Amino acid sequence: MAARTAEEAFGEVVRVLQEAMRRIRNLEEIARSMEAKQMSVETTSLKRTEEMRTRAGALEQALEDLNTKILKLETEVSNTKKFLNKVSLRSDLEEFKSYIDLLSPLRTHYATQTEVKAIVREELADRPKPKK
Repeated sequence: MAARTAEEAFGEVVRVLQEAMRRIRNLEEIARSMEAKQMSVETTSLKRTEEMRTRAGALEQALEDLNTKILKLETEVSNTKKFLNKVSLRSDLEEFKSYIDLLSPLRTHYATQTEVKAIVREELADRPKPKK
């Protein structure tokens, strides 16, 4: 019986060792799978980081271009304001025209042909018509 027990013990040891080996292989497979996933995550992370850097560079360039355009627009607005401050307003021109009309001898002492015709028409229209 001792021989059988030794054989059983040896069989039990072999079985336990095989079970341990199976578990070790499973753990090794899990470790390889996790390592592959980690590599995939790292690769994806590096790609996305590079994409973000590229996009950030493009955005930075776009902002610089926009800033340049804004500065140009501010300069144009400033120049336009200066120009408009130098230009006469319509009211200034009307006032100047009225001064010229006041000082013009043709306007103050003489009537134009059109003005005389208008005055004659008004006078004739105001007169009562003779009875027949």
